[in-house]
Amino acid sequence: MLRYKVVELSTVTDEAIEGPLNSLTPQGWRLESLHFAMRDSSKRPSMAFSSLRARSRKRKPPKEATVTEGYVCMEAETAPFQKAEALERFLAKFIDLLIAGAFFAFPTFVGPLAAMTYILISDGIRGGQSLGKRVIGLRTVLAETGEPCDFKRSIVRNSPFALLIVFGFLVGWIPYLGKLLFLVAALAVGAFELVLVYTDERGARFGDRVAGTVVVPSKR
Repeated sequence: MLRYKVVELSTVTDEAIEGPLNSLTPQGWRLESLHFAMRDSSKRPSMAFSSLRARSRKRKPPKEATVTEGYVCMEAETAPFQKAEALERFLAKFIDLLIAGAFFAFPTFVGPLAAMTYILISDGIRGGQSLGKRVIGLRTVLAETGEPCDFKRSIVRNSPFALLIVFGFLVGWIPYLGKLLFLVAALAVGAFELVLVYTDERGARFGDRVAGTVVVPSKR
């Protein structure tokens, strides 16, 4: 959850602008933009508006405007991204797992290695879209900035599924029991992640929380 604060300045000088920023920055606020209102009869600005942003883990009630040291502060809180539908996320991941399964069928260790590599880097493909997400119309973005997920974050967020592939390769040689163990592990990981997707307000599963990412609908 992001909190936004707008600081209204009626006196526009370098000192007046820097004052609120110097007092708010240590509190976790970060300058987002700075705008000026100009006088018709003068080229000098008559007012300035500073927009700041901070992250809040707990929802807080909106605050009324306050006057502090000659400037006015207005604060609001909002969720910056639209939450992706759980069914769409499931379908996208299912497509990605089918692709990984096709790689897994390659002989010797090449198959599992190719499958694990695809799963790890899939959300770092151009635009933060794995092949499954591209088909369904989703993308993975950074929770802080909204920029597309990169390969580093993709590796972090998808590591639980990659470890699952490694586990399947290690126990796959055990007759009958190996497949059963892999199935149980896959269901446990899938159920755990699904619960997080449903209960989190942004739909962030475990990998998203560690990597600092969210899945959102892509612009169509």
